[in-house]
Amino acid sequence: APTPNIASYTPHASTPGLAAPTPGDDGYGGSVATPGGGYTPNLPGFTPAPGTVAATPGVGGAMTPGMAAGGGSDGVAVIPGLLVKLPSGGEGIVLSVEGASCTAMPDGGGASVSIPTEDVAPVTPVKHDRLLVIRGEFRNMKGKLVGVADESDGIVKLDDNPEIKIVELANLGKIRED
Repeated sequence: APTPNIASYTPHASTPGLAAPTPGDDGYGGSVATPGGGYTPNLPGFTPAPGTVAATPGVGGAMTPGMAAGGGSDGVAVIPGLLVKLPSGGEGIVLSVEGASCTAMPDGGGASVSIPTEDVAPVTPVKHDRLLVIRGEFRNMKGKLVGVADESDGIVKLDDNPEIKIVELANLGKIRED
């Protein structure tokens, strides 16, 4: 017995000499995009590096402890030992990170201060400094700055990787490890 409310379909033989429809043809002279075929989203302020594919915004794993919670688009990694610019001026070292804030001690001593992690401004490392990659592909990896190229790129030797990496200086923070 036929299934109720389902239209019946009778296949028709194709007419000799007529070609099958072109895959991706929408039937109106246009074309249909190939899934996964070279689409790069237009994100304000984002330009993917040549030869790379842009990641889907908002997709990723859970936040790493110490990452700026709700810290806007930067997602800066904040860990104990990171040198930061203090709101009152000068520099300090992060002593601890709890939730969306960190405690920093001013260089030279003094009272520690609490800073929302979203407001943390890391100190940029200089040649031979120990560093933390604070955002980007190598986020949370430690290493050493072996040089600077083009005034905006750091030549970095990561602790866990034998290859030299080029990382934007804006993605690096100076650390102090005792």
